[in-house]
Amino acid sequence: MDIHDATKALTLFLRQMDIIRELGMVNRPIPAVSLHVSISAKNGLTSRVDNLDIDKFRSLLLGVRQFLNQNDPINFNTVCNILEQIGIDPKNLAWARAARKNWKRVLQSCPSHYRLSDKILTVEYSFKLYFYGVLFHSDPEIAAEWDELPVDFQNAAIYSIRTALPALCWSLSTVDTIIDTILNHPEREIPDLPACSS
Repeated sequence: MDIHDATKALTLFLRQMDIIRELGMVNRPIPAVSLHVSISAKNGLTSRVDNLDIDKFRSLLLGVRQFLNQNDPINFNTVCNILEQIGIDPKNLAWARAARKNWKRVLQSCPSHYRLSDKILTVEYSFKLYFYGVLFHSDPEIAAEWDELPVDFQNAAIYSIRTALPALCWSLSTVDTIIDTILNHPEREIPDLPACSS
């Protein structure tokens, strides 16, 4: 990738991050959500997600989707690869690597500790189900898979995504700051990455 294409992709990343900031997910406290699960002889296993503004949640997911979509030019991993390739300052590179490590760790985590037969409900799997089975209905097989899931599994998927969003937004915000520094504020001093963050 030449420097012109790299700059174009990084600029698109900044533009998409403007949308995330407008939705209030970066640098603002986010109300905690909770997943309540109960078991009774009468009703069996039931669950609900509390303290979730579903409209704001869906809006945010629309903004985050590009960063998760492997085919998108501003996919988070693609942008991190660009930062690796263009030879950025070692401090910026350390922060970018920490953000990417966090991103991967969060996507593979399972905040709900939920499992249905052989399926572990990772954040990444939850995004896949919710994006392509609920929000976009773009994959008939995934939409059918979502519809066949017990409501408890669906609630756990929503909980997993919502619980992961602050950590994913930290990674996005960190890379956003690095890109903004490189493209718009090269005089900005980036602090050293604390030893426990890498």
